[in-house]
Amino acid sequence: FDGKGILYKLNNPIISQEKMIYQDSLELSISHPIKTAQIRYTLDGTEPDSISSAIYTQPIFVSSTGKLLAKAYAAEWKGSGSSEAIFMRSGIAPIDFKLINEPNSKYKASGAATLFDLVKAEAPNHGQKWLGYQDDPMIVEVEFDHKANQPKELSISLLYNEGAHIFPPSKITIDGLVNGKWQQLASTIPSASTSALSARSELLNFELASTNYEKLKITLTPLPKLPNWHPNAGSKGWVFVDEMIFNE
Repeated sequence: FDGKGILYKLNNPIISQEKMIYQDSLELSISHPIKTAQIRYTLDGTEPDSISSAIYTQPIFVSSTGKLLAKAYAAEWKGSGSSEAIFMRSGIAPIDFKLINEPNSKYKASGAATLFDLVKAEAPNHGQKWLGYQDDPMIVEVEFDHKANQPKELSISLLYNEGAHIFPPSKITIDGLVNGKWQQLASTIPSASTSALSARSELLNFELASTNYEKLKITLTPLPKLPNWHPNAGSKGWVFVDEMIFNE
């Protein structure tokens, strides 16, 4: 047997971080068992490539919220798959919060406090530290100390696990209470899943259109029907969320 000419795929890089949620700065390290492999990475959640993405040479220090993706490349090897890691910088803590709709009784964790306890849930443990919604939207109202700066950035940590019917929300809206009336500050329709992947944390970031508000209202609407490609197409989807982080 002559193995020459056969290209094998590299293992994924290994990302090391002390914690997911931090306060000042965080060190991110990336390694690969093949020392000659070149590691390329991004910090904005986009897929790295072998040409334009940054080359990893030393530990990365971050002071923001985002998602690190890394791939390995080497001569006479196929490029690796992506390794990913979420990092969340905790900024402004709310002084009051409440859920408008209660989560499903199986997935209620510690209620509204779960969203602001700065404890990142593990993706495989659906019943631990995650709030799960299926029949009703997840709606949370949040208030801040008006003597401090009002947040203008919001990061939401979600769980995706299509095999367990846990999908991206069908819609996310963020409203601000201004002079007694709710005004929309941000909204999005997250990209829909097109296949079933393993359980994983995802991070969605928002810039608020204004900081002239008395309260924030964040609404995550579950997918009303699973897509046609899913074995249980037509069934209701779940939304799972564990953290909401606010920054200036």
